Amino acid sequence: MVDRTRAGLGLMAFAVLLSWIPIIELVGFVLGAIAAILLVLGAPAFGPRHGRLVWGAVILFVGAEITEFVLFGSFSATISNLPSGASGPKTAATVLAAFDTLIIGSLVVASIVSVCFALIAFELEDPSGRVLLIGGVVTQILVSVSLFVLVLNPLIHQAVAEAFASSPPDMSPIVTADARLQSLSGLRLLNSIPAVFFVGAYAWAYHRASGRATPLTWSPSMPESRAFLTAIVAVIVLVSAAEAAALVSGVLPVAPSPPPSWQTVMSFFGDTTGTTENFTITGSSFQFQTEVTDNGPGGYSFYFKVYFSGTTVDAGGCGEGSSGPGTGMGGCGGFHGPGSFYITVTDATGVTSWKITVEQLA
Repeated sequence: MVDRTRAGLGLMAFAVLLSWIPIIELVGFVLGAIAAILLVLGAPAFGPRHGRLVWGAVILFVGAEITEFVLFGSFSATISNLPSGASGPKTAATVLAAFDTLIIGSLVVASIVSVCFALIAFELEDPSGRVLLIGGVVTQILVSVSLFVLVLNPLIHQAVAEAFASSPPDMSPIVTADARLQSLSGLRLLNSIPAVFFVGAYAWAYHRASGRATPLTWSPSMPESRAFLTAIVAVIVLVSAAEAAALVSGVLPVAPSPPPSWQTVMSFFGDTTGTTENFTITGSSFQFQTEVTDNGPGGYSFYFKVYFSGTTVDAGGCGEGSSGPGTGMGGCGGFHGPGSFYITVTDATGVTSWKITVEQLA
């Protein structure tokens, strides 16, 4: 049983070291599972209290992983159930609410997992080792909250709001946000900080179980155990309270931020093909609303292209048509600023008059 415990601690140290490295983390997950089995098999040698903590850590970890799968499944279901081509503030709010639920749930899961890493070796440690375990829990929670609140949350909120602001939705802001997140992958190195704490604690427990404290002499004093158990619970409560305060204060939003509003930049009028004057976009995205009138029986076709000012560089196009008389309302989005642009109407067949209104994100 002692040998199994020592082997479990060694494998757990390797698992934690690999857990923050992309792709290789899967190997760490397998090693962690083997380590947990060995620690469960060796637990009776170190007393019933250690056995209860090991079993509690394993059950909590499995429950946390199941919860993570449920969270991702719920988020995927929300996205899949969106109507095809849905856009606008209401759709953006639905997506962001689902995203916030996923993020907050993931924070809770990450906190529980870090506590599991501490519980599985807590009773094997002396005061120094327990300080290392507590340090691992605290730093893991702080790193997770910082990455989610300061990096992931603002970036995704902005991208989703921009993507669903136009009709049909323009997914390019989300693609751009994903590329930015990939470029910030080095921030994952921050997860090596709590890993060092846990590895140090497991190494120290391995050393103690190797001979410094055998099963027959393993008897941490009750006051000492209670004091450190109280300490770790207090730290977890304090960190949880800090997260709750962040939720209440809005640092970590539980509801999506209001989608950005559109403001009119300029309107152009005409009745035939031609080129407009320049207009300037100061926001990150802009779109067009069109109003085309046809008084003839044959319908109309209307199309225009957008160019960067002073160039013939194409920034995109937009058009519409009708098979009968009347006024047609339309629009298009997905144009990106800032910059200066102009419009060239290339087709105004059967058109009595047209109006193009340029709008940008406020």
